[in-house]
Amino acid sequence: MTWLAETAMLSHGWRRFLLLVVAGALAGLSIPPLFVVPALFVAFPIWVWCLDGAERKSGLRRLFGPAFSIGFAFGWGYFTVAFHWLGAAFFVDGGVMIALMPFAILALAAMIAFFWGVASALAHLLWSHGPRRIVTLATFVTIAEWARGHVLTGFPFDLLGYALTPNDEMMQITSVIGIYGLTFVAALLAMTPALIWPADNRPLSRRLLPLFLALGVIAAQLGYGYNRLAGTTATPRRDVSMRLVQPMVYEHADWGNADPVALIDRLIMLSDMRMNPEDRGLADITHLVWPESSLPFFLSTYPDASARIARMLPDGAMLSAGAPRQQYEPGDTRSAGQPFNSLLAIDSNGEVVASYDKSHLVPFGEFLPFRNSSVGWASSNSCRGPRAGGTAMRDGG
Repeated sequence: MTWLAETAMLSHGWRRFLLLVVAGALAGLSIPPLFVVPALFVAFPIWVWCLDGAERKSGLRRLFGPAFSIGFAFGWGYFTVAFHWLGAAFFVDGGVMIALMPFAILALAAMIAFFWGVASALAHLLWSHGPRRIVTLATFVTIAEWARGHVLTGFPFDLLGYALTPNDEMMQITSVIGIYGLTFVAALLAMTPALIWPADNRPLSRRLLPLFLALGVIAAQLGYGYNRLAGTTATPRRDVSMRLVQPMVYEHADWGNADPVALIDRLIMLSDMRMNPEDRGLADITHLVWPESSLPFFLSTYPDASARIARMLPDGAMLSAGAPRQQYEPGDTRSAGQPFNSLLAIDSNGEVVASYDKSHLVPFGEFLPFRNSSVGWASSNSCRGPRAGGTAMRDGG
């Protein structure tokens, strides 16, 4: 590790940039679904060591100089790996847009990495060569994570704090400090190895102390979560029998290709499927759940869907289904407003008795920013509007 620390401190130019991109990509393995948490303790010290060796500039270059590029490169690697799941949207329509996938993800990762670049630059303005520097950097990284979750509608996906939530026990601390508090803890703990190498005149035991404290914090986090869960009484409901249905119908992501009859047929078939000889299908089900965008059309445009749902559900049963909800402007029943991405509760009479509108939508994935200045509105993924004259799903919060 001494070799790695010295290499990071002495590197510059494209070699340092490449080293940080690789380190950031390694850190990206720590969040869901992989949860390779030890990767944080290898990757984040490289960021610290590179800042240790970064030269200080004057004027505006002091802010947007080497320190900025260090944080930007690390963030670019991290978010490229973290946002890999967005690539699934490019398989819609038979994957005709798949060639754009790597460019789109790299471009999005670069945009979000800007926040980490600014955090790195600001931290370097207050840089020191003692333990205080990792607290400074962890603080600005946390502020950057909060900013990217709120600025320009926000993009709070794959926050660094998620790395410390690989199980139910470790998740419980968020009830006390929140996800941004956990982000600060994750960043700070991950940087502690930077205090061990390169070796100095301090004895090894003293240099290892911060790392042992970090491991102790993780143990305490586990202990708190275990005690919290153990002290929570769960009362089982014997009167609830739930069935979850995942139709895995990819083509319905495009409203232009949606076939309401075929989709309803498939959903009803899967919902009433017998899994074993003793299975009575929907006869004993009280709650049926269909996933988000399971109905990629307005129920008002296909009234027979409500009737078929009513015939499918046993008396008193309830269906929860993800579907768009059309809102009409107050006082005007002729023109419809923008649609919502909603969760609908449908009773055994086929009536929508409640709805919940998604409160935070994915930019470009579920709505088009600055859409009022666009000639035509559009959005992609599961909430894409009609091909001709379509609208983007809007925030219902």
